[in-house]
Amino acid sequence: MRRTFLVLFVLVVIGIVVFLLLSKSGFLGDNLGKQGQELSGTLENVFKQSKDAISELVGTKEEPKPQAPKEDPKITKFFQQLKTATPETLGEMVVQGFSPTKPNLAGEPPIVYMARYNDNLAVYELMLNIGASVEQTNKKGDNALKVAIERGAPLEIIRLLYANQTALDEKARQEKIKQGPGAKVITSYYPSIENGGVKR
Repeated sequence: MRRTFLVLFVLVVIGIVVFLLLSKSGFLGDNLGKQGQELSGTLENVFKQSKDAISELVGTKEEPKPQAPKEDPKITKFFQQLKTATPETLGEMVVQGFSPTKPNLAGEPPIVYMARYNDNLAVYELMLNIGASVEQTNKKGDNALKVAIERGAPLEIIRLLYANQTALDEKARQEKIKQGPGAKVITSYYPSIENGGVKR
């Protein structure tokens, strides 16, 4: 129904435009005179009213586009500070509401983000002590250990992250072993245990 109405409306508009062009060129003005001008004005009003009615009927008004989510400026500031954070500044951040596990808008956990920039071993130790986990990954599946290795972070940082990763892996393995023979867990950074034996 709406499509038929729109087609009729377009035909009417075309007719009005042709009529107005002929009228302004004098082709109709000379013949119709005053009556032609009055008719032209009437048609213009009809056109305007029809256009308004169609807009309301089909909802041609542009809907506002949904805005992309914006990150909390406080979180943005925290992540910027992680690049060069010291244990002292990290402590101040915690007092201000910093969470060691809450990712930023891009889905990057704090310790993964920090692994891209920070070379302060004491900050990593503090982050792990206040709840950060090497198991946390970004949207690509990368954790802090992988990011630190890829960027060539200092060896002591890689060792710390590796030790925490393997400790978590071993804890998971022990839980699996308790479930009985045949339990197995395969991880990326530590030898897997299968059927009670160690495979390297």
